[in-house]
Amino acid sequence: MTNQKQSKVTTHAEIYGGTAPTETPEEKQKQANSTITDSALDQMANETGKQLAAQEKVRIMVPGDPLNPKDNSVPVCINGYVYQVKRGVRVEVPEAVAQILEDAGYLGGRR
Repeated sequence: MTNQKQSKVTTHAEIYGGTAPTETPEEKQKQANSTITDSALDQMANETGKQLAAQEKVRIMVPGDPLNPKDNSVPVCINGYVYQVKRGVRVEVPEAVAQILEDAGYLGGRR
């Protein structure tokens, strides 16, 4: 009789608690092969733009960056819809754009 050492495999549930995701190999392959077409991206960006246009606007000012003085704007992209927020100028943007800039530290915790 040979003495074989068995290795224990740590499961997802043991590491993270709860249950592990149940994804079949076919589902994994389908996910890997899935792509979004350019027209679908354009449609998503257009729909996001409409939703942002309907949001309440807030006035913010993104300060200039002393380490990058030629960097005069900050891009904010939401689902393919891009806002270019000018630095050093008080501007009106949708609430979601202001929240992203605040979360990223561009507003210094103030609006």
